Amino acid sequence: MSKHNYKLPFPAIPDMPPEIINAIDDGDLLLFVGAGVSKLIGYPLWFELGRNLAEKASDFGLISLPEKEILLGGQFSPMEIVTILCKKFNERNPSLGREMVIKELSPSDKIDSKIALKIANYLSAYNATIVTTNADESLQVGPLKGRIVVTNFRQFEFEKHCKYSIIHLHGDIRDPGGMVFTSEEYAKAYNVEADFGKNLKALFEHRWTILFMGYGVSEFELLRYFLPYKEDKVRRLFMLDGYLAKDRIKYEFDKEYYQSLGITLLPYSREKNDYKQLLRVLKRWDKDVKEKTLAASSALEENIAHIVLQRPFREGVEAIERMVNENG
Repeated sequence: MSKHNYKLPFPAIPDMPPEIINAIDDGDLLLFVGAGVSKLIGYPLWFELGRNLAEKASDFGLISLPEKEILLGGQFSPMEIVTILCKKFNERNPSLGREMVIKELSPSDKIDSKIALKIANYLSAYNATIVTTNADESLQVGPLKGRIVVTNFRQFEFEKHCKYSIIHLHGDIRDPGGMVFTSEEYAKAYNVEADFGKNLKALFEHRWTILFMGYGVSEFELLRYFLPYKEDKVRRLFMLDGYLAKDRIKYEFDKEYYQSLGITLLPYSREKNDYKQLLRVLKRWDKDVKEKTLAASSALEENIAHIVLQRPFREGVEAIERMVNENG
């Protein structure tokens, strides 16, 4: 490996790159939201989904205790576990596997609706097209609720859905026909000749600046689609990810791996708040977006002009002072 140049601990909150600020102003930000964001709200990560399905399969008598222990012992990837268990469920009932996945990803008493609303408020300021591989409903709240939602990516139309929509690449629990969870479904979907693959290629052909958040190294079925653009001098790719201080070597490997794909890694420290630190990063970045983008500056100027014209002078000055204080 090359000489280490990292600093420890990692910054609690990394700076938002100017390329992302520019992309927000231009309307060219493609925001990929992964399971790490849904985890903040209470939805399961991939490995947790596999573990939960294994518990249910064991309760149903579909797998033995030794089989469950082997499945969850680290020898199988989360996708392999979900695939195997869905097959077990389907042997009992052809639709049971899909039903069990949907049940695990449906809102429950574990879901924190307040955090979901906070995240929706933060992400709505990004002026971005949002793409998610999550099948839950965590993004369809608050200011994001009125957006066009693509629940089945096979039906994606670039001209209709490429701007300011929420695109569920792997389907939505409200539209089971578009869900992609098992290895067989992934293989079919990511075939470059299939409708899914053609639509994904069309989506990536636009010169987006792309920000990944809530993703891990193992979640990149998308590699073949953006790898051809890694030498592009206009397109920018960023990965926001959290690390513990002990992860310094892993961080170095991750950084080199992502660099090979043309992705700039933006690390932040999980030392104090673990995975919840992402929420603090989003809160700080929300402030940056509202203070640094041209759209935010224009909106502030319009509001000030409106106040001065519509209110008596003294009330207008007082209102402007309040606005300045509230916006830092």
